[in-house]
Amino acid sequence: GVRGKPDYDPTDKYKAGSKILIRLKWLIRVQEPVLLMGSNNVYRFSRPELYKDGVLVPYRKYAQEAINRLAGKTYRNFIGSVPPPVEVKPNQTLNGGILLDDFYDPLPPGHYQFTYRHKLSDGDSSDIISSNTITFDVVP
Repeated sequence: GVRGKPDYDPTDKYKAGSKILIRLKWLIRVQEPVLLMGSNNVYRFSRPELYKDGVLVPYRKYAQEAINRLAGKTYRNFIGSVPPPVEVKPNQTLNGGILLDDFYDPLPPGHYQFTYRHKLSDGDSSDIISSNTITFDVVP
């Protein structure tokens, strides 16, 4: 897979069936330091949105089930099994990535729009930050 592969280069065109890693670089625009909750589980806070030719692509079955299992749980449910919260300072940059395979079935050819959305807290909170939207194509 793509995980741990340092020579992976993002592009705006992918071959159908290939692994797609979206690299994230966030500039945190806050006035005062804030705490970002840590997690070892990609489904705990990540809520990506992917559209194919203007239609929302649903999460793969396993991903949706994992998100549903975590719904309503709070930090108290995870103490001892997750990294502690991280203090983020104003204008700090964070780097990361998301493997689309974690959330979506293999993508058929088409034009895609992707926005990374991240929950800021546990439970059913609606506090979400979003990335800019990127576009890419999947070709046969």
